[in-house]
Amino acid sequence: MVSDKKNIDKLLERYFEGQTTLQEEALLNEYFRSDSVASHHEQYRALFQYFSNERTQSNALQPRLKSNRTKRFWFSGIAAGLLLFVSFFGWQSYQRQQLAQQAYQDSYKALAIIGKHFDQGQNAIQELAYLEKSRTLVFRAQTNK
Repeated sequence: MVSDKKNIDKLLERYFEGQTTLQEEALLNEYFRSDSVASHHEQYRALFQYFSNERTQSNALQPRLKSNRTKRFWFSGIAAGLLLFVSFFGWQSYQRQQLAQQAYQDSYKALAIIGKHFDQGQNAIQELAYLEKSRTLVFRAQTNK
């Protein structure tokens, strides 16, 4: 560690320039966590402790984020399933309503045709009734003579 103390100034300079490797940063973190920090390096101790604390806190948050994604995935799946369920039965209801409407229209047309033929038959019956009445009058007239 004594040889590391000689290189700490160089490592700090390279660190603030963004030129250190991960191993060198690990050495700096280890140095600032130890009790043997030189007094002129004491000002950087809080910085490295902050980064160390943030790293542990962010690691603690990662599993929770993953579980939130899993929950979101499941809720999305359930919502999609419900949407399909409602759509299917809504479509079935719509189809039944369309079939009922079509049956009503077909029945209406059939009854209109039957009504037309009924009216024609009614006219023929009225003509027959008139003929029957005329025949009765003629028959009475002949019997009274």
